[in-house]
Amino acid sequence: RLVLTDFGIARAMEKEIPLTQRGWALGTQHYIAPEQEKGQAEPASDIYSMGVVAYQMFTGLLPFQAIVRSHSAELPPPSQLNPALNAEVDEAILRAMHIDPTQRWPNARAFADAVKAALASAAVAPTVIVPPLERSSTLRSGANLLVRALIPENPCGSCGRENRPSSRYCRHCGQALNGTSPLVIDVCQVGYVSDVGRRYVAQDNEDMLLIVQGLGLGLGLPPRPFGLFGVADGLRGPEGRSIGGHEASHLAIATVADFLIPRLTAPPPKAHNGSSSQVAQQAEAWLRESVLRANQVIYHSNADYNTAMASTLTVALLHCRHLYVVSVGDSRAYHFVPSRGLERITRDHSLAAHLVEAELIAPDELYNSARRHRLYRHLGLAPHLPVDFFDCQVAVGDLILLCTDGLWHMLRDERLSELLARGGDLQQLARSLVDEANRAGGEGNISVILVRVQ
Repeated sequence: RLVLTDFGIARAMEKEIPLTQRGWALGTQHYIAPEQEKGQAEPASDIYSMGVVAYQMFTGLLPFQAIVRSHSAELPPPSQLNPALNAEVDEAILRAMHIDPTQRWPNARAFADAVKAALASAAVAPTVIVPPLERSSTLRSGANLLVRALIPENPCGSCGRENRPSSRYCRHCGQALNGTSPLVIDVCQVGYVSDVGRRYVAQDNEDMLLIVQGLGLGLGLPPRPFGLFGVADGLRGPEGRSIGGHEASHLAIATVADFLIPRLTAPPPKAHNGSSSQVAQQAEAWLRESVLRANQVIYHSNADYNTAMASTLTVALLHCRHLYVVSVGDSRAYHFVPSRGLERITRDHSLAAHLVEAELIAPDELYNSARRHRLYRHLGLAPHLPVDFFDCQVAVGDLILLCTDGLWHMLRDERLSELLARGGDLQQLARSLVDEANRAGGEGNISVILVRVQ
């Protein structure tokens, strides 16, 4: 059900401008129709504003942001930014925003009916709506996903701080605000799927995903966009019994997000130059600490409630074409380079993987070994645990894959590389990986995050 609220001048109530003034046509910048700016408002002007709101709801961007983002002189259709949409949705929204008022929808009912009909005309995947958010805001899309979009309004390219939309100079550092202001979404494209699989279809999906994109100030100035991604796989007991894995994976992801996001997005207590070595040291320290805190939360929850919750955890931070990864358990991170193929970044902390490393079994035997499910390191096992850390350079066009064992147990690395080499839309590519794993048996929950570096 679509509920429309006021996106008009009420948004300006906390800003130091008058809300009404005789002889002036007032409205919120970016939502106001072209004719309304000239003082010639008419009923069709409201249809235009509704179209802007709908565009923002479906794409996460205002029209001017979409034009800058696409490096185009024309407004890109919503489906170009959100591949889950179809051409009928594009037509309905763009008609509402037509520059000629006579070409817009005759009334709000006709517009709403057109959008509803377009959404019903074909299968449309769930859309993660990303409006301008405060740093403390959270979007949850489903029981197995935590998404945060940290997008300051009119950010300064020098200090990264938020400013009013109409400001020409940063109110924090005095620098001019212009078209070079950093765009959060420039760091990467993301696709993700979490599926219960075929074996546990009647039970909960015990995986949890983390997807965060924002403007990083904590790793040094000038600010740079970052992407933070994580997968956690809540472990099951003997014979697949649930022992609180769903709760464990949620605790792990929530703890990581609560620890890292304030540090990545807040200005550092004292200025530093953001040299590569300094950034790497800080990123490693923060990532390791986030995993240790997640382990403490689960371990002490087990002690308090006499439970045996456990989870894997793999977290990746993408910043300035550099990837930092921490891992505990057997959820994997991969780096795919089109010219070189697929490279696994992480190590599995399972007994079967340990036997492979000791050359006691062949690498191919790992996939059929009963010991592949037996982990010697995971969250909740002990009050303290070692955390693996990895880092590597990435380039434009590279793919980063984070996944739980439900994917790689079913698909060998060679097959994953073949599927990733197909390229294309990341959401569809992530879905194809999960579908292939289900066709191969789907013996566990299957979760995938795909990131393409831009």
